[in-house]
Amino acid sequence: SKIYTIYKICSQKTEFKETNNTSSSCPACGKAYYNSNQENYDQYFMNYVCDKKTESTKCDIIEDCCSEKKISGYGPWKSCSVTCGEGIQKADIYYVSSYDENISCPTKVDGASRKCTNDPCSFTLIDGENDIGYRFEKISDSYIKNDRDSFIVKTINGYRIDTGGGCADSKIIARIEPPLDISKYKTAEIHYSAYHSARYWGGFRKQSDYSIYSTNDYNEEEEILRWAWSGTGFNYADSMKRVEINLPHFYLNPYLDNYNQDSDWESGVKKLDISNLTGAYYFSLYVEGAWLQSGSSETCINGAIDIKKIILY
Repeated sequence: SKIYTIYKICSQKTEFKETNNTSSSCPACGKAYYNSNQENYDQYFMNYVCDKKTESTKCDIIEDCCSEKKISGYGPWKSCSVTCGEGIQKADIYYVSSYDENISCPTKVDGASRKCTNDPCSFTLIDGENDIGYRFEKISDSYIKNDRDSFIVKTINGYRIDTGGGCADSKIIARIEPPLDISKYKTAEIHYSAYHSARYWGGFRKQSDYSIYSTNDYNEEEEILRWAWSGTGFNYADSMKRVEINLPHFYLNPYLDNYNQDSDWESGVKKLDISNLTGAYYFSLYVEGAWLQSGSSETCINGAIDIKKIILY
């Protein structure tokens, strides 16, 4: 008789062996996994599949997709770092992964820069040393007690506006031509040298016609501020309306403050706040002669002022 040993299928199995996988689905970079399908077999009957399983396996790729990156574009240029003069404009830089261009990498904020140029921080409207296109022109004058014409002349000291002769009845109105849009400036700085025995009014005016209002008290700035040229000469009528009295201006009256210093000149700088003005304006100047009286004798003194420089900023 024969003795048979009964063998139970799959009682002894091989190790699992991968039959196929989905590794082709792994991305170019990042942290990802693919499926690995595996089977084991009976050790004696190798074609007999005992067990099947699927395992998740980590893709063999670079995890940090942005470890290698490249520029994909730039954001819009931001505002200039300054409102006047030369400054810097910045823009964000956008990146994508060098492994996969569909993957965005962190933006470099303000990574790009370029120079930007705005209007100058200051503009020299009048410069005694250089001719820059702006000039003083006479609007009108009056010289009742004066046998010499008023005049405007450019010298090494700037523009001199002079009544030509003397006495308080000698007057000249001048303005800078052409008018200038001063909307972008906040301050006007007037550098001057004024003859002591006269008085002056300077400021910005929008209108193009001028006239003068005068009273007998002859001692108030308001009197000067009423002037607006009528086109036919100085008008002293009490009915003249006040014109633009609140516009930025400066007032000098060395005639009263320095009565006996008729041979001296007073130099200084006046600053006007023009931050509320928009549009084109004329810088206008009123100059008046003076008189000195001792007893019954009277000496007429001309009014003269040198505008050395006017700077807007």
